[in-house]
Amino acid sequence: MVRDHALQLKMRGMDTNSLENKEEKSYGATEVAGIVGISLRQLYYWEEGFGAISPSFKKCGNRTFRRYSENDIEILKKIKRFLKKGFLLEKAIEKSNGNNCSNGDK
Repeated sequence: MVRDHALQLKMRGMDTNSLENKEEKSYGATEVAGIVGISLRQLYYWEEGFGAISPSFKKCGNRTFRRYSENDIEILKKIKRFLKKGFLLEKAIEKSNGNNCSNGDK
């Protein structure tokens, strides 16, 4: 379907590179929790309570599903690593998102 749309745009002389690159793989919450090695409860807590990541949402019928990118998964893995090193959750999230503090507080 995307290829058909890309072909139509190409025929009109429009750029299709940005359209084709948007087909990034996404993952469901259960799959992400398994990949990262955390519970669904932890995933939702880190997401909703601390804003660690911002998944996209996909509507299917009358239900809405969270969809996580590979970048979201990498951030979650970093958070888990910082927690194992003894950082508090808030600091682990800051460091995982590149907001490093120079004083090294936990």
